[in-house]
Amino acid sequence: MKRLRSTALVLATGLSLLTGCSSPSLDTVNLQGSASVASASVQVDVVGLNAGSQTLKALPVPQYWRGGNAPYKADAKSFRFGPNSPQTYTIAASDPIWAHWKSIGATEVMVIADLPGVFADLPGDADQRRKIIPITSKTKTTSATIVVDKTGLVHSTP
Repeated sequence: MKRLRSTALVLATGLSLLTGCSSPSLDTVNLQGSASVASASVQVDVVGLNAGSQTLKALPVPQYWRGGNAPYKADAKSFRFGPNSPQTYTIAASDPIWAHWKSIGATEVMVIADLPGVFADLPGDADQRRKIIPITSKTKTTSATIVVDKTGLVHSTP
């Protein structure tokens, strides 16, 4: 019995070391405004998602922007694209929001945009105004670039 417990402990420790080493973490999110949003006024939030906030992935995008999601705003970093606004933003590894996302157990970040026009309200990435990016990945990429365009968000890096 003692031997079985020891074997299980060794296997569990080895597995945790393997999974920890093989999963690089996202630590940079780049937002790039296209020419089409330079003349518009577009609000974009980047939100850390944990197990308790997964419903945001299915929430209709207009409902997110109506302001009924105040509890999640503490987990968001907001940006504005448009006239007299920067067309690129970076949330670098040194930004305090990453420490906050880690403290809440975030496993993904959601980029969500308040784009002008008519869009179908669809869950998750099926909605052109929302992109979900895992914080850990099997790829070696530690950054993601999202292009913000009037027609939707485009995840231009894996």
